[in-house]
Amino acid sequence: MTSRRAAIVLVAVAGGLTLPAGAAHAAALEPLEQCVGAGKKVSITGSGFTRNAPVTVAVQDGEQYTHNASPEGMIELDVEAPPLAGNTLRRSFSVTAQDTTDPTARSTVSMFVARTLPVSNAPVTGNPTAVVTWQFAGFDPQKVIYGHFRYKGRTIRTVRFGRANDDWCPWLSTRARRIPVPTSRLRAGRWRLQIDHRRRYSAKVKPRYVVTFSLMRSPRLGG
Repeated sequence: MTSRRAAIVLVAVAGGLTLPAGAAHAAALEPLEQCVGAGKKVSITGSGFTRNAPVTVAVQDGEQYTHNASPEGMIELDVEAPPLAGNTLRRSFSVTAQDTTDPTARSTVSMFVARTLPVSNAPVTGNPTAVVTWQFAGFDPQKVIYGHFRYKGRTIRTVRFGRANDDWCPWLSTRARRIPVPTSRLRAGRWRLQIDHRRRYSAKVKPRYVVTFSLMRSPRLGG
């Protein structure tokens, strides 16, 4: 191959690798956190958008933002996590970035919004012997969660619910009786439930979650 011909081949190969001005690679989003508290800010970064072009960023059940991409086709902004309705302790939500210039430059990521302080759905209202789903959020990961059921200043029973998972969004969901106290020890009146990480009850332990509830009547034995 002559030097002139080799030069032509090299120019052709290099030309095949050149992108047109403003063209974007595949768009991609990445959150700096996978789990965020309701209404809290989370940083989002993205790449592969049209250089210097507006990008629309929409939070599921939340706000919508417009942010200009950098000369490198990147975005970086803070978005607000959506609220948690009612007794919901944790749920997933998505964030979508759409390039307003290039319809193909679009990316979506999923995250969780969760209660950040120790909390439980504490499903203590209703038939005390029914088996229901207990949920816990905001407790320390990989530590056992206990429930201390107290009546008239005495601990009637302490229940071991399980351990919160060891990930970026500690969470426990388990099945148990609504009031997991032996039927023979259930009494009508005001009860206090404290949920924490201690095997033995202490009024000073932290973190903890406390709820009070009432039994209108004592269940029948075997009922």
